[in-house]
Amino acid sequence: MKTVILRMVQQADHGFLCKLYDATRGEELRIGGFGGQALDMLLPLQFEAERQYFLRRFPCAEHAIIEGPHGSRGRWYVHRTTQEIRLVDISLLPDARGQGIGGSLLRRLQAESERSGLPLRLSVVRGNPARRLVQRLGFIETGSDGIQCALEWRAGALLAAAEA
Repeated sequence: MKTVILRMVQQADHGFLCKLYDATRGEELRIGGFGGQALDMLLPLQFEAERQYFLRRFPCAEHAIIEGPHGSRGRWYVHRTTQEIRLVDISLLPDARGQGIGGSLLRRLQAESERSGLPLRLSVVRGNPARRLVQRLGFIETGSDGIQCALEWRAGALLAAAEA
């Protein structure tokens, strides 16, 4: 896995973020029967609705671009409070998946969680291959609404479970 860096989102990233949204969420709309002009009109609206939701729900979240050796590869939202570290969203371009980027970034958050003593939490849509990754990294399912699974990682939780 090549080294990746995180940099704060800038106004000039809007085009990339729209492209990333299409690459990660557009397929769901295509499966839902949208295409052509309808999809071209719907994608920007959906992108903006998601952006506004994240800004309202997590106003102080870190919104960063994931940069790799070949340019922008994805984005993430991380929200930190005195009670938790929450990975709100991580999205990678299709050709950046399976290269260890997501795992590397999750391990960074796990190290931060361990240093701070705060739990690391995230949600994954059922059926998303990322669920296998987070479970391999020791995240435990803490709940589900039937569509999304809530998962949590705590430093030492695996060790304590293994010793029990």
